[in-house]
Amino acid sequence: MEFFRRIHQRMGLLQRRTGFKITFTVLFLLVLGSYFLPATIESFRIDTLEQSIKQLLAGSNRELGQEPAVEFAEEGSVTINGVTYADPRLVSIADSFFNESGDLVAAAEAAVFLVASEMPDWIPTFLLEQPQLTLGVWVVASAWLVLVVWCGMTWSFLISLALMFLTSLPFWIGSLFFEP
Repeated sequence: MEFFRRIHQRMGLLQRRTGFKITFTVLFLLVLGSYFLPATIESFRIDTLEQSIKQLLAGSNRELGQEPAVEFAEEGSVTINGVTYADPRLVSIADSFFNESGDLVAAAEAAVFLVASEMPDWIPTFLLEQPQLTLGVWVVASAWLVLVVWCGMTWSFLISLALMFLTSLPFWIGSLFFEP
C-alpha cells in the first residue's frame, strides 16, 4: 500500500509542473482534434449535400418530365455535379414522395434517404445530422480536458479512463464472438 501512496504522491507533484500541464494540454487537444476535425468536416459535407439534394428536388414535377423528379422516381437516385447519389430501395416507395399532380412534395425526406448511404460509420449519426452540435461537443470536450489538466486531475482522469476501458474490454471482446 505504501508503494501506491508514494507513486500517487510523485504523480501529484509531477502534474503540478507547468511543463507537464502544457504537454498534456497539447496532447489532449491533438487527440480530440484528430477525431473531431474530420468529424466536423464530414458533418458539414453531409449537411451541404443534404441541402443541395433538397434544393434540387424541391418543386420538381414527374408529370412534366423534369429530370430530377423522373430520375428519382425511376431509379431512386439524384445526380449532383456529376455524382449520383442513390438508394435502390426508394424505387419501390417513390410514389409516396409525390402528390397526385406529380409534384415531389417530400424533398426533405428524400434527401435524408439519399444521404444515408454517404454517412460514415465512425461518427455517431446525431453528430452527422447537426454540424453545429459537432462543433459544440468539440469545444466543450476541449474545455473540459483543459480544465482537468490545469486543475491537477490528469492522473485521476487517466486512471479512471484506463479502469473504464479495462472494465468494458471483456464485454467488447465478447461482442466480437457472440453477435446476436
